[in-house]
Amino acid sequence: MLLTTPMEVYRRQYIRGARRLAPNANTPRTVNVIRAAAAQYRTALWDFYAAAGGEGANAVWHGKNLIQRDRVHFTQAGYEVQADMLYAALMDAYMQYSDTRQGLAGDAAPQGLAESIPARSGGPAAIPGPAPLITQQPLNDHGPDFH
Repeated sequence: MLLTTPMEVYRRQYIRGARRLAPNANTPRTVNVIRAAAAQYRTALWDFYAAAGGEGANAVWHGKNLIQRDRVHFTQAGYEVQADMLYAALMDAYMQYSDTRQGLAGDAAPQGLAESIPARSGGPAAIPGPAPLITQQPLNDHGPDFH
């Protein structure tokens, strides 16, 4: 099982009859609940909230035409970036696991696969513990490096 956190999303607000979009205050709470559940149940976690850039990331992704006008749903390009990021995180975590297993067996680690994975963010960080924790750190303060 792999838990994932949501990216920052917006919601509609009505102020004096005027509709506007604002960050949904429930998103950080939801992220914290998912993180806590992953830790409590020793389940793998891909922290997409952090990988996407955390607070303020929605505006960056929207500015790059990766989020639709509703500021909730991605564009096709946005879904493709998210998929690439998840694939890279899973493959990097697998390679770390494989490298560790190879090291325990005394064999050389496989070459070439990790280098072929696009580095959209910092890649997963190994977190010591009884269950794998897949995380991605943003490349900079504005989320992943979009090409």
